[in-house]
Amino acid sequence: MKFILLALVIVTSSFAQSLTNEQLSKRVEILADEINQLKAYQMFINKNESKFGLSPSASKVYHIPRGLSVGGYGEITYRHFRAEDQDGNPAQSRNNDNDPAAEVLRNILYVGYKFNDKWLINMELEIEHISQVFTEFMYLDYLHSDEINFRAGLMLHPIGYVNELHEPTVYTGVLRPTLETLIIPTTWRSLGVGIFGALSEKTNYKLYAMNGMNAEGFKLGSNRGARNRGGHYTENDSTNKQKDNNQRASTGIMVFRLDHSLTNKLTVGTSGLIGQASGENEDLDQTMFTLQAEYVSGAHFLRFLAVENRFHNADDFNEVTSNASNSVNDAQNGAYIEYRHTISGKGTSKYVPFARYEVLNLQADKASGITDDKELEMQQLTVGINYFPLDRIVFKADYTFNRNNDDTGVDEFAMGLGYNF
Repeated sequence: MKFILLALVIVTSSFAQSLTNEQLSKRVEILADEINQLKAYQMFINKNESKFGLSPSASKVYHIPRGLSVGGYGEITYRHFRAEDQDGNPAQSRNNDNDPAAEVLRNILYVGYKFNDKWLINMELEIEHISQVFTEFMYLDYLHSDEINFRAGLMLHPIGYVNELHEPTVYTGVLRPTLETLIIPTTWRSLGVGIFGALSEKTNYKLYAMNGMNAEGFKLGSNRGARNRGGHYTENDSTNKQKDNNQRASTGIMVFRLDHSLTNKLTVGTSGLIGQASGENEDLDQTMFTLQAEYVSGAHFLRFLAVENRFHNADDFNEVTSNASNSVNDAQNGAYIEYRHTISGKGTSKYVPFARYEVLNLQADKASGITDDKELEMQQLTVGINYFPLDRIVFKADYTFNRNNDDTGVDEFAMGLGYNF
């Protein structure tokens, strides 16, 4: 910025002798206006603020007048499980090795383009585990008004908190909450169309019609394999059959979110879906509902999230599914509560100690013929601290006490670093 200003002043001064005072005054006025516009644009693209429920860097395109926006985030993690489980027995092996593990977990690039005040495109390109490449989202927005806007493409499900707010500088903990990993399978996206906006100054909404999940990807202990991810995605399966499952668009779901600010400190809401997941021989009737609340007062932050996921024809699906490992129970549920406290450090730095308690029951309502598995009833307490030398850079460390009703839970220590830009 200083170089541009100096160059413009030199060029202007070289012609100053041949200009009248009036002409010179007009040129200086034009120059000052252009400099102000450059400063304003720089402030726009440097905003680190959420918009329409998305994380700060994912919101970057909304903060510019028009043109190209580029952002991103990344995170590196270190994990170390205890050698003994909660009952004092040798811990079961994870990935054939209980040694500490470290990796570049995610490396993300956001690219957006704002054509004018109404039209924009926004996309997230993701590299996970060094070599897995995904299109995380890619959608087109038409920004009509505060009350109603339109969206179409590959979109994130606005369910829970972390699925949309998944940059490491936004959520606490090295890893995302277990509830928002196993039941709400963050990150979770599908093709669809929808509307979003504000019903009033205190109430925001989103309503999408989206592709249903891949019913053949569900497991008793996790919903993550049922994410379609927008097309030809395979996980440990290179067969055309698996590709076809992830591309199938024979079912749909209605996805919704509603948030209401009761006061300037307390926001409550609900989100969820109603529809079907696509199966080879039988589609799964699925509903998911959440209740959520956030309380923010000065340095204090309190978050609550509860969810129930239900399959209404689980018995019929389990009878005809081609893979017994993809059987489902009638219902899963869970909840967590999290508290954080922000402590200001030197300059712009801050420390954020936190604690999060989660309860999950992945066999809350067992389907007929499904064997009881007490490992699916779990409780977790995670305590840790986040250190921000800058708002966009975070160092994390935490310890998770893992418990389940089979007494096989294994505690975990984790560290990580993350950034967004």
